[in-house]
Parts: sequence; C-alpha cells; structure tokens
Amino acid sequence: MRWICLLFAGISFMSFMGDLGMAKFPAIRVIPSVGNSSPTLLTLLLFLSTLVLLGRMLRMEIRGEKEKLHKHIKKLEDHIEKLEDV
Repeated sequence: MRWICLLFAGISFMSFMGDLGMAKFPAIRVIPSVGNSSPTLLTLLLFLSTLVLLGRMLRMEIRGEKEKLHKHIKKLEDHIEKLEDV
C-alpha cells in the first residue's frame, strides 16, 4: 500500500511541475493522432494507479473476510472442545 501512495505522490508532483511549465513530460498525448481528445500520459497514469489501488482494496477486503471466518471457526472449535471435555 505504501508503494501506491508513493506512486500517487510522484504523479501529483509531476502534475504540479507540468502546471508550472517546468516539465513537458506530463503533457505528452498518448495517441497524438487523435488530437485534443487523447488523454495525456499523466491522466493515464492516474487512471491506472487508481485501478491498482481499488484492486488492492478489494483484495484486502476479501482477505479480511477470510480472516474473520478463520477466527470464528477457531472460536467455535474451542467451544466444541470445551463441551466435549465436560
């Protein structure tokens, strides 16, 4: 998750430099033949990093549900063992 945050910080810094005119890199068009309707490289990077972040969040949410189920199963197994001992 830290790498994604660093990626967002880097893209934001490049955007700031592009707005100030210090760097031409963020204003490069992805498909130059399309004209003004083509997204810039910076827009494409932001879109891809947002998709990666959302995918990571989804994967973490799915893992969290599995962890909760494993904890619940362990708790139930402990209760079963206590009842069997009685």
